[in-house]
Amino acid sequence: YLKYHTQIRARSSRGKNAKGRKITGIVPMPGEDKILISSNDSRVRLYDLKDHSLVCKYKGASNRTSQIEASFSASGCHIISGSENGHVSLWRTSHDFSRAPPTTRRDLNDFYESFTAPASVQTSENHRITAAVFAPVPGLFAGEGIRNEPEVIVEADFDGGIRVYTKGVPASS
Repeated sequence: YLKYHTQIRARSSRGKNAKGRKITGIVPMPGEDKILISSNDSRVRLYDLKDHSLVCKYKGASNRTSQIEASFSASGCHIISGSENGHVSLWRTSHDFSRAPPTTRRDLNDFYESFTAPASVQTSENHRITAAVFAPVPGLFAGEGIRNEPEVIVEADFDGGIRVYTKGVPASS
């Protein structure tokens, strides 16, 4: 049988989101005792399950009303998320803070990369990327002419468009 253990409150400590917003995703981190929480306050949070502490809050993606879930790369080194503003956002899960000023918050990460996904032919006015993932087997998408394991991202939008992006090293002739 299941026995209740504890709860984690995924919310801002102050401001309009202090009461919390709808949770849109819960994803375990590969090889770690951590979980990634997506919510409708446009934040992605990483929690440590050992002590229930907030490890880091990731800012950059817009998610106020949609059911958008962030996820990890297979290695757990990167996080990816769709966004209501038509972007795909990417974060690293670890950073070197050795050169950062001592006042730098280590639990807040607003350093991200993003790219604008092209709108579908039948796109609505509100171009939202509702899903974005790292492909689990990148070699299936790479085809010929790519050596090493490429990075492959698959994203989908509110209007049913699905797009695949590859980044790899071209094979030498």
